[in-house]
Amino acid sequence: MPHENLSSILPAHKIRGLVQNWLDEDLPSFDYASVVFSSNEISTFELFCKGECVLCGIPFVDGVFKEVGCSINWLFPEGCRITSEDVPFRKVVVATVTGPVVNILRGERNALNCLSRCSGIATGVNYFVSKAAAAGWKGSIACTRKTTPGFRLCEKYSVMVGGGDSHRYGLSSMAMLKDNHIDAAGGDISSAVEVVRKASGFSVKVEVECRSENDAETACRSGADVVMYDNFEAKECCELATKMKRAYPLVTMEASGGINHRNFECFLGNDISVISMSCLTQGYSCIDFSLKVKQI
Repeated sequence: MPHENLSSILPAHKIRGLVQNWLDEDLPSFDYASVVFSSNEISTFELFCKGECVLCGIPFVDGVFKEVGCSINWLFPEGCRITSEDVPFRKVVVATVTGPVVNILRGERNALNCLSRCSGIATGVNYFVSKAAAAGWKGSIACTRKTTPGFRLCEKYSVMVGGGDSHRYGLSSMAMLKDNHIDAAGGDISSAVEVVRKASGFSVKVEVECRSENDAETACRSGADVVMYDNFEAKECCELATKMKRAYPLVTMEASGGINHRNFECFLGNDISVISMSCLTQGYSCIDFSLKVKQI
């Protein structure tokens, strides 16, 4: 199921910062087209959704219109499913925006860009989460750090709204020893885990990316909290996870690498607790939204 009550976890100052950067990018100097309006001309616009989706991105859209001095009234809540029944004529009004026309139009494109991308991610994630739940799998569908530069907060948040797991937010959220860390440090997994554990302390989990059964065994034995099976074939991954879980029941088993809508169901093993997929935040489909003057 999508999550509908996550907006409270978003820091207000982060939203303001993002919104100001977006507006600065779109309006670096003069807004020439606005000369056709009176500066105090007030109007109401309707925000249309043109397809089925999990609606997501409301806190960021709110932030955009607040910054330009407009108000917005939502007719659907964050995280709700908009179905074909809601869009009988290929579009449905999901919100109305009121304020000075010039200001609404200055916020329009950034609001729509964010809403279409956030809703696209949440919808895609919910597809995987629903499929996994229908199969009886109890683990977490997670994204990765393969996000759009400058847009990570929005993308990670959208994954969560869609019912997925945000995984680590960045390098400071978890100590993950990837193949390049291990190789560049001499190839000794045990030593790497020990050094990182000392530096990170008790509150930070340590994860090790593994390329073989020997890597996984060494990582588990060395005290890793999470073992990631990277680019394994599904059958081998599930079998190895079961073997390691029996010997090290407290270690979390994660499957990753090359997993997408074509093969992810093959990784729904009982001992796989996390399936992480870069496709959740890379190459996702956007949902079509538009903003039009309300016709009276």
